[in-house]
Amino acid sequence: MLCFDEFFVSDIGDAMILAKLFEALLEQGITLVATSNIPIDELYKNGLQRQRFLPTIELLKRFTQEIHLSGLQDHRLHQSAHLSTELATGQRYFVDAFDSDSIEWPARFEQVFNAGPPSETAAWIDAPLLVHGRIIDTVKYNQRVAWFEFDALCDGPRSQLDYIEIASRFSTVILTKVPVLGGEPRSWIRARGTEDGAQPFETVAIETAAFETAAFNTGNRQLSYAVSDDPARRFISLIDELYDQGVELYIQAYVPMGELYSGGALSFEFRRTLSRLTQMQSLEY
Repeated sequence: MLCFDEFFVSDIGDAMILAKLFEALLEQGITLVATSNIPIDELYKNGLQRQRFLPTIELLKRFTQEIHLSGLQDHRLHQSAHLSTELATGQRYFVDAFDSDSIEWPARFEQVFNAGPPSETAAWIDAPLLVHGRIIDTVKYNQRVAWFEFDALCDGPRSQLDYIEIASRFSTVILTKVPVLGGEPRSWIRARGTEDGAQPFETVAIETAAFETAAFNTGNRQLSYAVSDDPARRFISLIDELYDQGVELYIQAYVPMGELYSGGALSFEFRRTLSRLTQMQSLEY
């Protein structure tokens, strides 16, 4: 028996590996049990080369029984609806323009940063952090707390492995300058085959009216996503790792939590992130 918790597919490489894996496992009579927020038919929806994953979807439908729990209540949100006065004094999510005159969140973040034994907080560093051989800019960090700006963590070449190491090294993360993510999805054309090669690919945005004709005539791949969906995808991955490892997260954002993601192609995925962010504000977390 093989069990997956919160099973999903978001990458073409993962999709191809899973296709071979499931085919081999099911041929050997292995029992597969999985939980997922996504129905089988919608796995890897709108993903690159999704047609190559469709046989795996049919395989899962043939050899597994899909059971919809149809829960009407998000228990993470239910827990956070009963926040106590104690939590209110320990606020972790602040809405404020970074260049405002507010002193509430800077004072709170400095308090969080300097909490703990002097041996862990006295020797702080305001220099980049080395993670998997790559440099990540920080505001500052010490042995237990790392303070980053959003762009340093989510608007660049970052992977899930980077977030796993950060969550493993620090018990608290402070994240500032978090912008509104998502936006209106746009139609794009990506040259066919370039995503599998070593050379950089060229992606261009065109008007909707000309989109399908151009893609049909050139044989290029059709995509639809918002400009800031890539940072949003990394933010989702970051929250997943911090949540799974029980890392405390303090955020300064430009908008309330419920408005962090607007439109875009990741609305479904971001609902879980919002749920997790909400629970991370609770005393239970």
